[in-house]
Amino acid sequence: MIRCPICGVATQISENFKKDYILCQNCFCFFINKSHIDDETENKRYFDNFYSLNFYNDKFKVMIGKIFKTIDYLLKFYNTYNFKNFEQKILRLINDKKILEIGFGEGDFLKKILDKGYNAYGLEISSSAVEKFKQKYPEYKERVFLGNIDTVNENYDVIIARAVVEHIDEQIAFFKNIKNKLNKKGLFIFSIPITNKAKRNIKYECDINFWFPYHRVIHSEDSIKLLANKVGFKIFYIHNYDYFDYRLMNLYLKNGIRDIAFYRNPYFKVNGFPNTNTFLLLCFKALFINSYTLYANIIFQNEN
Repeated sequence: MIRCPICGVATQISENFKKDYILCQNCFCFFINKSHIDDETENKRYFDNFYSLNFYNDKFKVMIGKIFKTIDYLLKFYNTYNFKNFEQKILRLINDKKILEIGFGEGDFLKKILDKGYNAYGLEISSSAVEKFKQKYPEYKERVFLGNIDTVNENYDVIIARAVVEHIDEQIAFFKNIKNKLNKKGLFIFSIPITNKAKRNIKYECDINFWFPYHRVIHSEDSIKLLANKVGFKIFYIHNYDYFDYRLMNLYLKNGIRDIAFYRNPYFKVNGFPNTNTFLLLCFKALFINSYTLYANIIFQNEN
């Protein structure tokens, strides 16, 4: 029996799911089986390597972005609407605030808000990502730092974390740390994969979000609400929806393509994925498969 890191209930490993992850029968979140790996150090190792690669450039990003936005619009037009709507909501909420984005990655959103004149800073565990951002945007080199939330020594009005929370083992400690770094009424804005309540009995071997050992926790709506209550956050906003990227990446797994980097660049030569035609074919096939996980945009407010 292993205790869930969110609700603390003792949970038995289920044979219905991958042995790498354990499903809590109380709050329905998945968490990593630490008997297989001890800590989060693989995250830093992977992302240092990922952001140091040179094959990825803006041409691919623009092309992929256009394809995904078009398909999302055709598949379920509200996906595209919700992305744009949520970003506009963020921009309104963070105006005239002191902002910290943790895990800024390639820095697209951070650069966007800095260009708009927002008082923003970026924090990354990957030295490659920090150096790349400084080289690409030297005018903002004083705005980014290497480290994690434990190294932050001042408070902010807004903290943003996109595709970060699922990489953290100690969820309660992490959210408490976030809360302690927020000013009163401060906002924690984050985006995460979340389990699809309608598909809890499906095996997850081919779901990209069960990306061992990098994704450490996959939340449910139940576990998110429990977490907010436990740490002392008010849920300001929560919305989740089907996401085409997950469908496509799940097809990659089914085709034996395990590394996220291949998804980022359709021209990258790998076995079974030789060219753009293959990429476009998988995009088409992804329209007809089910998504085991959803994409959630969430905002917590610090009431203290």
